[in-house]
Amino acid sequence: MKPIVLMLSLLLALPAPALASSASEDSQRYGISEMKKQRWRSALRFFTRAVKLGQMKGEQAAGLYLNRGITYHYLGKFKKAVGDYNLAIKLKRNYAYAYNNRGWSFEKLGEKALAIRDYRRALAINPALLRPKDNLIRLGEKP
Repeated sequence: MKPIVLMLSLLLALPAPALASSASEDSQRYGISEMKKQRWRSALRFFTRAVKLGQMKGEQAAGLYLNRGITYHYLGKFKKAVGDYNLAIKLKRNYAYAYNNRGWSFEKLGEKALAIRDYRRALAINPALLRPKDNLIRLGEKP
């Protein structure tokens, strides 16, 4: 019985941010699961909850904003998607996937020059990525 009491005592002694961080991570995991099922509105709720909990920092938060940006994109909210990709890039300056995806949303907004710029930036960061190359070719540009 003592080991169980000790385990509960240790769990209750954890600082609040550690518990909140876990809730953020859980929300992100649920959001990713919903994305895979193409349940965009549900995914958005989970990602937004993770953002509001505010416990993710740095690259982890950048990934969260990337995922929420993808979700906004699939819901047709391209300006909001761009906003989240901007936040992801602010947190992780050389985030090739965020540049590519922001280009994708710019393209949907009719901002071809901005899309091309972002696809090129994604390739400059990671020349092995295929998606930005394909996007540039589709737009009649050389990768």
